[in-house]
Amino acid sequence: MKPLAINGKKIADIPSKWDELSPAQIRAVCQLSTSAMSEFDFKVKLFLITTGLTLEQREPQAIINCGEKEDIYFFFSRRTGRVLLSSWQLEFILREYDFLFSHHKNTSVIESRLVKNPWPVLNPKAAVPLYGPSAALFNITLAEFIRAETLYDQIISSPDGKTVDKFNAVLYRPRDEKADTSDPMFSGDIRQKFNDHLVDRNTSFTANLSLWQKIYIRLFYDGCRAFIIHKHPNAFSATGSDTQGEPKTVFEGFISLVTALSDNDATRAARLRDTLAWDVFPVLEALAIQEKKLKELKHKKPVY
Repeated sequence: MKPLAINGKKIADIPSKWDELSPAQIRAVCQLSTSAMSEFDFKVKLFLITTGLTLEQREPQAIINCGEKEDIYFFFSRRTGRVLLSSWQLEFILREYDFLFSHHKNTSVIESRLVKNPWPVLNPKAAVPLYGPSAALFNITLAEFIRAETLYDQIISSPDGKTVDKFNAVLYRPRDEKADTSDPMFSGDIRQKFNDHLVDRNTSFTANLSLWQKIYIRLFYDGCRAFIIHKHPNAFSATGSDTQGEPKTVFEGFISLVTALSDNDATRAARLRDTLAWDVFPVLEALAIQEKKLKELKHKKPVY
């Protein structure tokens, strides 16, 4: 968190990265993202939410300062009273929220780097509570991750409501009634065990999630996915193409790595898929590096 002072008076502590946003602020980001607005307007609204300031009048007031026209914004703080900000002061402060965005060809896009899960339980309308993964997806199995990645890839290429509901059903599931958090043998996951055959059935729950909740799950996964790829770049690049250079689906890419790691043993491959993904990622990373080196040696011309 970063302290924000205006004209020498502390106003509030504001977030400087995704994981410092409170649950309410994360919810606000999700809700704001559904509205068509400029990056500036988005930042102003989040600035008000994270500081507790209120805007006294919608339009700035023009004044003459040192012979030049200057726009002044009037805010109110319960802590310090009226707060005046010039347009350049406001723009300077709003740069603190740049961490929320990436820019591509003059277009601003929200780019999540959320790793914590501030909303581990979501309550759909007229449905049972749904429980999500832990921070950084530390408690999901490899099978769960592969299924989520496959659906994620489909959402990116051709967004569809039913696919989104399936994706959400993979990650957020009803509570396992047999789970006992006080048991020394508790696995750390309160959700029902992942079962690929029940994903379609569980969409009856996730279909009732509100729009901001669906957006939240996507932002949470985006951030965790970026974190995982950063830690294991070779494992993900190895899922891109086959030996002939033809593009592979995400599912095909990961299954080929699992098959290679299990030495074509179906029983061992099944056990790997049921293993926590974070226990397998380092091994897949090492395998991908090894395969990469073998390919380089294969295409390297001999020196005589």
